[in-house]
Amino acid sequence: MKTFSIIKNFIKKFSLFNKQSQFKKNYLQWLFLLIFAAFSVWLMFFTFGYRDGQFLLRSRLWSDFAAHLPLIRSFSLGNNFPPEYPQFAGEPIRYHFLFYFFVGVFERLGLNIAWSLNLLSAVGFFGLLLMIYLFAKLFAQSDSKKSSLVTFAGLLAVILFLFNGSLTFVDYFKEAGLSWNSLVSIFQLEQFVNFGPWNGDDISAFWHWNVYTNQRHLAFSIALVLLLIWPLVKAVFDPVSIRDFSIKNFNKFIWFFIILALIALPFLNLAAYAMAVIFIFAWLILNPKLIKQFGSIYVTALVFSLPSFAYFYLQGTESIQVNFGFLAQEKTLMEILFYWWRNLGLYLVLWPILFLVSNLKQKKWLLIFSFYFVLANLFQLSADIINNHKLINFFQIGLVILLAAKLVNFWARHWSLKIVVIVLFIPLTLSGVLDAAAIINDRQATIQDSIHQPIGEWIIKNTSPNSTFIITNYLYNPASLVGRKTYLDYGYFAWSMGYDDSERRANLPIIFSFEAAAQQWCELLSQEKIDYILVSPGKGDLDIDVHDSWLVRENEPSYRSPNDYLLYKITNICPEELGQL
Repeated sequence: MKTFSIIKNFIKKFSLFNKQSQFKKNYLQWLFLLIFAAFSVWLMFFTFGYRDGQFLLRSRLWSDFAAHLPLIRSFSLGNNFPPEYPQFAGEPIRYHFLFYFFVGVFERLGLNIAWSLNLLSAVGFFGLLLMIYLFAKLFAQSDSKKSSLVTFAGLLAVILFLFNGSLTFVDYFKEAGLSWNSLVSIFQLEQFVNFGPWNGDDISAFWHWNVYTNQRHLAFSIALVLLLIWPLVKAVFDPVSIRDFSIKNFNKFIWFFIILALIALPFLNLAAYAMAVIFIFAWLILNPKLIKQFGSIYVTALVFSLPSFAYFYLQGTESIQVNFGFLAQEKTLMEILFYWWRNLGLYLVLWPILFLVSNLKQKKWLLIFSFYFVLANLFQLSADIINNHKLINFFQIGLVILLAAKLVNFWARHWSLKIVVIVLFIPLTLSGVLDAAAIINDRQATIQDSIHQPIGEWIIKNTSPNSTFIITNYLYNPASLVGRKTYLDYGYFAWSMGYDDSERRANLPIIFSFEAAAQQWCELLSQEKIDYILVSPGKGDLDIDVHDSWLVRENEPSYRSPNDYLLYKITNICPEELGQL
């Protein structure tokens, strides 16, 4: 009961539910929230599962989960503290790992890995839908006092968020033609119409559910940002309900939450931390009356969060450089505008119109969120410019929140405006329907979990959780899936995090050379702190015939699995004194 009262007090203090909104009396809102929760749980469990010793994942998750699963297992089955990126052993981690750390902890405590990951993912996604809903309601309330309209503004914002407004539908009908059959076929799509930049399209793959099912930490971190800024925004749009939210009578538990959340954000998502800091400072500057009420609370939290930010900054994770136009192939102004016309569709036109028809409070909101878009289009904020999509995702969220409030307000004014809203709704959501169909109809792949295979069982029983492996097959390697660290990954993951793997990759031809001097070979392995080498069956991923190497020809493996994995323990090949020469 004490725990329940703490949670109730937390919710009350954050003013998510209050007497003014009469949330408790509006059963329609509870129905919407139930639908949001059910959808969040379905989406996460639909795209990833675990049964009979196998990972079950939709094909779109194949690449990203090749990084996520080893990271989770490094915490649940390995020993990864202080944290290292498990597929580039020996250096501090440069990836926001906290979400996957908690998933690993849950699995370590005995919960199925799919339940561990999916439940936390569903909580994050539901939290994001909830905050979008509440912000849209808040904005609609400032335009209209009709409770039914306010409620539907929240629902509309969630729908606009879930179903993007790109021009994918134009490409679809251009190819399939406009007919009854092409309309029905929308719901049978198995492939994305556009999936840029990987398939060469100019419409990118970051505007639909796929980005949240693949990057499971993203929804959770953005939801946390929106929750952190909620009191600041509510104090402007609904000052009466939050007038007591000040330092003098501030609930210590909530103060602790804000501090803890900002400390955790860099570890959850460094981009989300930047979003939060930018918004907090900008909103206080644009609304100086809030500084007395909130300044000391948020500044204190920001000061406490600086070591977390410095942890990643000092690792050299960010290599900021000027790079115009995000993923637009041509960097001229017209080509960049065309790129965003293709990716944002009518939002590109509605954006300036929205600014003109908004009140001063709403303009401030839109101005800050527009800054995220501009920032993503002026600078490359990490080794891979693709990562800028997080800022654009956040911009889109801010845009749909305000747009939903305005559309509902227009709906109430005149019957002719109802027609306008209906006409706008179709191109603002149709591409999202196409993308959703491709996700729902996506094929399911299965991957054997190595903890139930002989090679994985042997590694767990006979190697230290701190062990480092050289592997010859990168994606979903048994050593990675049982929580052991590896010397290298296939290249992209480590590169995108800012690691320089060129020297390590140059060592591979020496390690797997046809002839080797034992002393020099052992010195190299000792220098690189390698404990084991795992040679997979077949050719593997290296441009080297590892089965014809000195290692395999001249040395007996410490373990040979029934399906021909060869595992070599370095201390069995190199006497300790030889490796240290």
